Amino acid sequence: MHLYLLSGHEPVADLRFTLKTISPETAREARATEMRVNKEMSKNNEFLRVLESKRNELLVGTSDRDEIAIENAAEDFDRLQQQMNREVAIRNLDRQSTLLKSVQAAIARFNDETFGTCLRCDEPIPEKRLKALPWAAYCVPCQEKIEAQRAAGEIDEDGDPVDLAA
Repeated sequence: MHLYLLSGHEPVADLRFTLKTISPETAREARATEMRVNKEMSKNNEFLRVLESKRNELLVGTSDRDEIAIENAAEDFDRLQQQMNREVAIRNLDRQSTLLKSVQAAIARFNDETFGTCLRCDEPIPEKRLKALPWAAYCVPCQEKIEAQRAAGEIDEDGDPVDLAA
């Protein structure tokens, strides 16, 4: 019987046992452990596929800047309409750019093997939250605290403290 201890995707040890030296209970435990590891790796690979797909989608979307081009219009109403369309397009590009940064940060956390861990409290982010929002960097309680601090003006959009003395 061959047992492989896995670290990431690479076998780090090949432990060879004969049936005489390993009990059936130990063999069952090893198979159960292997199944859990494989399930976890499969789940993480699915998160990575979703993140990479979202990143590619956003990269295509953020490169389209045709709607923010300034055009000359003879009529005041047309100029006003174009200005409003540009402002909406700029807000959409800004939102997509912010989301792209979040997705890229999540991919970096995946590569650093910190994906799924809250950046504030170091607790695991629930799988249900990651399925809904794979680029989530914080668990729900920490995200709520951060949002409350932003609303109070204590921190900026990047999570940095706001210098009230300036």
